[in-house]
Amino acid sequence: MKRAAVLLLILGVGCGKAAPPHPPVPIVPKETTDLQAIQRGPKFVLSWSYPSFTTTGTSLNEIEKIIVYRYRETGPTDEAAGSEEEIPAAVVAFDKIPGLLGPQFRKVAEELADLDAKALPGFVMGARILYTDRPAIRSDAGEPHRYTYAVVTKGRRGTSELSNLASVVPIDAPLPPRSLKAETTPPGIMLTWEPPSESVFGESAPRIAGYNIYRLPPAGGSSEPLISVNEEPVKDTTYRDTPAYGTHRYGVTAVVSGASPRIESELPLLVTAEFSDLLAPPAPAAVSALVEDEAVRVVWDAVQSPDLAGYRVYRTRGAERALLSQGLITDTFFNDPSPERGVDLIYGVTSVDAKGNESEPSLTTPVLISR
Repeated sequence: MKRAAVLLLILGVGCGKAAPPHPPVPIVPKETTDLQAIQRGPKFVLSWSYPSFTTTGTSLNEIEKIIVYRYRETGPTDEAAGSEEEIPAAVVAFDKIPGLLGPQFRKVAEELADLDAKALPGFVMGARILYTDRPAIRSDAGEPHRYTYAVVTKGRRGTSELSNLASVVPIDAPLPPRSLKAETTPPGIMLTWEPPSESVFGESAPRIAGYNIYRLPPAGGSSEPLISVNEEPVKDTTYRDTPAYGTHRYGVTAVVSGASPRIESELPLLVTAEFSDLLAPPAPAAVSALVEDEAVRVVWDAVQSPDLAGYRVYRTRGAERALLSQGLITDTFFNDPSPERGVDLIYGVTSVDAKGNESEPSLTTPVLISR
């Protein structure tokens, strides 16, 4: 009886309904989710992460092309909206008009560009793709525009879903700052510039909320860097940067709006600066002169500096100063074997780093050796 019950239980478990089959997951490029758009002068810079994965999480090995889409809306003109200190009038006008959703965008957007696999490397900067568009900022009648962008990635097995939408309401941005200069100083590279006097459309006294500073490699690379050195727009027309030692290129933009989407001028011609170690190590401490039988022994405390190369010892008699040490001294003492007798002598010790930067001298009190 027990054996029959066990058999019925096993049969009951085995007779359950089969689950409906799941459709296979398509192995197509994963959609872009971080598309960004900024206005830089009269142009827009679009950027997004390089497509690297499929919808299944596997590596995306083959990209046939990336398609960029754009839709333009024309809004009302409201000259009374906004002011010198407030939000630009064009932005205020479009704040009242809801943006598009994905399905709406697909119906009305135009194909702006095909970036095929062969041309794609020319649009890559680091791990991101950059594409520049130069649309009309406003209509012939002066009406503002709003531009909305999206991208899709086409792989060998199919096309990704539409990316997130990125919108920009372009405004009359200022021209780039003028007379950009870079001077290398011991603490860093000092950048100075003059404010722009006109906008892209020739308007005087353009709206400026601050400035962004961009640092680029010495050669090559994109002329459209996306990340500024400063976190917030700089209000002044000077900025000190402390980069790694080496050659750098700099550009400064005039910012209209630091919020998203960012609106700023184009970059001016870049300036190049070489930053090297110009800071001297600390001066030696506790320098003393000990008078011995036929000599003067100068001693001092060791300087704690990672690039210290050595020390120099000087002797001053009146207004005359002479270098006593030949080459750099690596000890913390020095013997002057032939000090002049009957006059006050002052000894000075400096520290020198590997770049040849020399500290100010630390001086002893005057010593006098009798005749």
